[in-house]
Amino acid sequence: MHPRLFGIGPYDIPGFWGFGPFHVDFTLHTYGALLALAFVSAILVVVRGARREGVPEERIFDMSVYTVISALVGAKLLLLLADLRYYLDNPQHIMSTLRSGGVFYGGFLSATLVSYLYLRRYKLPAWKVADLVAPGIAIGQSIGRLGCLSAGCCYGKPAAVPWAVTFTDLYSFETVGTPLDLPLHPTQIYESLATFVLFVLLMLAGRRKTFDGQIFWLYVSLYSIIRFGLEFFRNDERGTVLDLISTSQFIAILMFPLSIFMYVVLRKRAMTARQAG
Repeated sequence: MHPRLFGIGPYDIPGFWGFGPFHVDFTLHTYGALLALAFVSAILVVVRGARREGVPEERIFDMSVYTVISALVGAKLLLLLADLRYYLDNPQHIMSTLRSGGVFYGGFLSATLVSYLYLRRYKLPAWKVADLVAPGIAIGQSIGRLGCLSAGCCYGKPAAVPWAVTFTDLYSFETVGTPLDLPLHPTQIYESLATFVLFVLLMLAGRRKTFDGQIFWLYVSLYSIIRFGLEFFRNDERGTVLDLISTSQFIAILMFPLSIFMYVVLRKRAMTARQAG
């Protein structure tokens, strides 16, 4: 675990020519660097797919930037809402909590809403674009979870397995509450590997898709299964529903049947259109 790639300072530089003195204290966090790489990789995958499908690249690029921003905001917002009572009672912990990644489904839902509004505004083929976006989301998640590993957030339960990870960096404990000197399930690696496999499957499925929307809802269904299962190994603080399941598991339960329903509806619609044509 390396939460900080490098730092400059802290130290003071004497003033000169009437300016200063200057205080220098800069840290480049590994999480931030990998998150940036995740977003860039996702956008490249989406834009490349748009070029292949004949969708305007400049519109897709702009949409990708807007959805990235909305995903960041949505992920942080759901992180706070999932355990709102705690943060209302302990407002001093809000800033330290926001240093972690947030709740993925919050980012996914907010990004989906912004994308829908953008597609409507510019009259782009919504389901075709959604199919282009799905693999980008998966590869972004795969890289982003390595950022979580470096920061120490989204950590797992204590484990006695040979591949357990043990965090030792005091900085991570102070910023995101990572348990130190205790073997834990590497849930960040679990999700990184799972979403990378999902990315490959989506790219392969995209070559043989038979209707628009197929790849997007395939992503939603498979990720719902992945996330529901992974939540059993997570041990970081996050909200629950009825004290039975996590917020993400609850959303996954809702998203899975929705994805199956939409998959069937769009597939049937495409078959009807082909028969009519």
